[in-house]
Amino acid sequence: MALLDRANLILEIDSRTDSSVSLPDQSRQNAGVHDELRAGYVRKHSKRGRKTSRIFPPGASVLLAPMIKSIFQQTGLPIGSVELVAVTQGPGSFTGLRVGVVTAKALAYSIQAQIIGVNTLEVIVAQTVQWLAGNADFTRQNRICPVINAQRQQVFAGYYFSRGTLSDQDWRIEESAPNEILDQKTWMDQIRPGDVLTGPGLSGVFTQREAANPDFDIVPDACWDCTATTVGQLAWRQHEAGKRQSLWELEPAYFRPSAAEEVRRARLERGEIR
Repeated sequence: MALLDRANLILEIDSRTDSSVSLPDQSRQNAGVHDELRAGYVRKHSKRGRKTSRIFPPGASVLLAPMIKSIFQQTGLPIGSVELVAVTQGPGSFTGLRVGVVTAKALAYSIQAQIIGVNTLEVIVAQTVQWLAGNADFTRQNRICPVINAQRQQVFAGYYFSRGTLSDQDWRIEESAPNEILDQKTWMDQIRPGDVLTGPGLSGVFTQREAANPDFDIVPDACWDCTATTVGQLAWRQHEAGKRQSLWELEPAYFRPSAAEEVRRARLERGEIR
């Protein structure tokens, strides 16, 4: 989470590294059935009736509210001073998008702030361009291809061109093809010479031999994950350009039905339910 003054960062805290909200150990653990759970942890029993279970650390639904409280405590700023709330709208995980968007809408409603949902892939592009700006081999003609893991051996993919960086007055990114869900192999087959590849969906997709392919470039993984700072900066630039969104109409962009919805649809088609 980040707090900004227009496009200028005031403070960012990261649940993976910040200790100000007393975050627990993030590792998953094996545990006995009767072991006590620490606050916020969830137990999931192993399959086939075994006596061990897996304990999962708190997720975004547990950590987000304490982080919001912490960032205003650390800065000393009143929460009511916020005029614009920014959130990633998707693509991404179902749970992460639901928690993020609902929290952002509740916050914006409670303090009467405006709200903007930004595309997750565009945030990754903005961060990638910022890194590429210092690379002498980068030109504005390079197509940037961000990807996010969509599970099922698939990725959320997009294709963009950029003019300048977020700090440039004439900065903008242009989508060369709509975002879509693709099989990993199908996406790899669409990569063209000169493409710049980025995003957490790259993890595990390429072998070392493929990653060394001189026909395309893979940026460092430090550019891959969205940062709250970039989300805020991108939302501010869009707001300055005239973008407005309704608090009541903003929804996560899932790009496909959930697994539960797909199961229900299949059961309806088979006549098992009505």
